Amino acid sequence: MMKKIFCICIVIFLTACNSSNSGEENPADNVGQPDDASKETVRSGLNQLGFETLSGLDKNEDGNLFISPVSIWTALNMTYHGADGETKAEMEKVLGLENMDTDALFSANHALLTEQAADDEGLELYLANAVWFREDIAMNDAYQEALKTYYLAQIEPLTTADAINDWVAEQTNDKIDTMVDDISPDLLLFLLNAVYFQGDWTHPFDENLTEEQEFHLADGSSIEIPTMVLHEEDLNYWEDDHVQVVSLPYEEEETIQMQIFLPNEDTSFSEFQEDFSLEKWQEWTDALEHQTGTVSLPSFTLEYESELNELFIELGMEQAYDPNQADLSKMFEETEDLDAYISKIFHKTFIDVNEEGTEAAGATSTEIEVTSAPLEETFTMEINRPFLFTITNTEEDIILFMGSIEQPVNE
Repeated sequence: MMKKIFCICIVIFLTACNSSNSGEENPADNVGQPDDASKETVRSGLNQLGFETLSGLDKNEDGNLFISPVSIWTALNMTYHGADGETKAEMEKVLGLENMDTDALFSANHALLTEQAADDEGLELYLANAVWFREDIAMNDAYQEALKTYYLAQIEPLTTADAINDWVAEQTNDKIDTMVDDISPDLLLFLLNAVYFQGDWTHPFDENLTEEQEFHLADGSSIEIPTMVLHEEDLNYWEDDHVQVVSLPYEEEETIQMQIFLPNEDTSFSEFQEDFSLEKWQEWTDALEHQTGTVSLPSFTLEYESELNELFIELGMEQAYDPNQADLSKMFEETEDLDAYISKIFHKTFIDVNEEGTEAAGATSTEIEVTSAPLEETFTMEINRPFLFTITNTEEDIILFMGSIEQPVNE
């Protein structure tokens, strides 16, 4: 008898906006604090996954790319806890979790969610999770409890697409208002994560200084783009013969910062990006020192989307995509007739950088189916050619966003 084909869609939303969020605070719980080694494993795994994703995806039609490592990490981890056997082992390798105890991972990811939270004037960082599941197919009690306890997930019955879209729109302040067109009879489960980031610059760019300037493209041509100027501010900066690096902080506490990496004019941008690694990022950001300088930066908006299937298969997560081998049995109480496998992982993002701050939005979905040089006294950094950037929680060394800009687009 042919088994019925079911599917699970696990969707992780990430958004950042410049208006306040009315959502409730994360609920308090009694989860213990992770040890330093566990937090370091999660931090390094998340950041490394970001660099592998940045280097493994195709750029959009403008040559740009923008991802959220924390969103992709959360999506894969929530899926990982429902995996078993060789499927789980492959995911552990991709995530860098081979030697990590499950309880330690739970507490470290819980800390990741709660320690990113902030609600201050000029900055808001908010995380929330929700689960929608078909009530006629029982979720595994341990899996459901893990999502509620460690991922602070709100559990809801799977009813209509409108119910999910309304939740998404509310959580993202309407930046993402439609992610589900309809609910398939074969759909079993949705897992959703929302992350909000509202960031006003610590040192806002003066709108009166913004003017059209040339931006030099990788092919030797140039375009005119609105360019903002930050004049003689005290910033964290570093340079050598190959790169200039500046860190632009948000709000008074300056815990979240945008770090911009601008290669030397004589350096091939494609080679520069190919060599951009977690080790380089750490080396350059560790070398930053207080320095007074002037920065010119294009204002830009960017929308990006990509399937991640081929990327994760190439990284070694093959079995999870194979209907005949995938083992996601820990998600449900009875699994005899549920040969679930991942059919698609999809990532979509948006960012707007302007004089006041940064607005960004993103979504990651997983669908599961069955069957240096010495510094001078001041510096000038003209970001008038392709560059890389990260937006980082500098207290935790967690990369929230990262991107590659070859051709700024301002719409």
